[in-house]
Amino acid sequence: MSRNSSDDDPGFWYHFRSAFAVILSFAVILGSIGYVGKKAYDTYISFAYADDYQGAGEEELSVR
Repeated sequence: MSRNSSDDDPGFWYHFRSAFAVILSFAVILGSIGYVGKKAYDTYISFAYADDYQGAGEEELSVR
């Protein structure tokens, strides 16, 4: 006997949709955390160091 779309188990599709929603929500949450973390890190770096002093500090410095 051949199975057609009317014979599909509705429980399978219910669980599939639920799992898809959970995975999609998890991806959105992780993406949001990554985005906010990157922005926070960039903001911290911009305030933590002066542009003139970044690097290893191996070059001569002249003060006028």
